[in-house]
Order: sequence, then C-alpha cells, then structure tokens
Amino acid sequence: MSSVVYSRPSKSDEQVLSREEAGEGRLPPGKGATVAQDVGTLRQNAKRSRLSTRTPRQELVAGDVFALAITWGALVGSRWGTESNPKLAACAAAALTVTIFAMHRTGLYRARVCALRSLEAVRVSASSVAGTAAFLALQYAGMRVNLPGALEAGGASIITVLLMRWRFGRWLKAHRSASRYLRTVLLVGENEDARELWTI
Repeated sequence: MSSVVYSRPSKSDEQVLSREEAGEGRLPPGKGATVAQDVGTLRQNAKRSRLSTRTPRQELVAGDVFALAITWGALVGSRWGTESNPKLAACAAAALTVTIFAMHRTGLYRARVCALRSLEAVRVSASSVAGTAAFLALQYAGMRVNLPGALEAGGASIITVLLMRWRFGRWLKAHRSASRYLRTVLLVGENEDARELWTI
C-alpha cells in the first residue's frame, strides 16, 4: 500500500496519508510535489518566526546604531594613520553614544513621533548636531580639531539615519500586513464613527 509522508514544522512525528484516507486509489498526478512545496513553505515561515524575535523598537535602535557606525566609522577609517588612532576612535564612539542618547531623550523611539516625518527629521538633525558637538569637544580637549571631517560625518549621519528609518517603516508595514506587530485599539462609544472604524 503506497503512502505519502508529510510533516508539520511544529511536530517531529511524521504523519502518513494512505490511499483510504485520501478517498481514492491514488493521489492525482503532481499532488505529492504540491504537498512537499507546501511543507517547505511552512518550514521556512516557522524558521523566520523563530529568528525574528526582536521587537520593532529594538529593530529601530539597531538600524540607528548601524547608520551612525557607518558614518563615524568612515571618518575614522579615512583618517587612520594620520592622527592619533585610539583618540580619534574614542571621539567617534562618543559622538555615536551622544547621538543615540539625544535621540532617546527627544522621543525618537516613540510611535507618535516617528509617525510625523517632518518632526522626526528635525529631531534626528538636532541629535546629530549634539553628537557632532561632542566629537569636536573631545577633539579640542585632546587632539587637533578636524572641523570639516566632523561636519561631513554629522551631515552624513542625518542622511543615513533617515534612510534607515525609511527602510524600517517599509519593514514594519510589511510585517503588519502579515498580521504581525499589530497595535491594540480601544473604541469608546457606540456612535456611527466608532462603528465605521470597527468595520475598517
């Protein structure tokens, strides 16, 4: 008696679909390949769900740190060997830390702020200015000031952070369209507006 073996990602035991359970003497042509493709898709989705354990806020912070590390790291790399390397790297690390702290203090990790693109851009720019000022202050205290390089890195950090946040917005929309990372909405009242919002 021939059989088709299929499995689900959440179970380790194999389940057998026999001829009698299928209701026919044999499966239609190509049915076995279709079942195998479906099982493969389910396994891939389960693997992705296990890997993506970070929250949206953690994804946003990681993107900001990555963008700032690229810009300030590029400055350190371009000046490597021409200045005091440890001091320059420490100044860049301080600029990154101050920028992230300023972004946190200005509410750039709150949904109501991120929803307003113009307000987000202004606060990202202000935070980058704070990081650039910290970089210049440390350079002034311990080494020769590189004003053009600091201004270039500060301006580039604004662009890269905004690009990473635009990418994060697209990523979040894609996940929410797949019913993930949804937000709870509490409706108060039973008027027509509430009923229309409920049916959306």
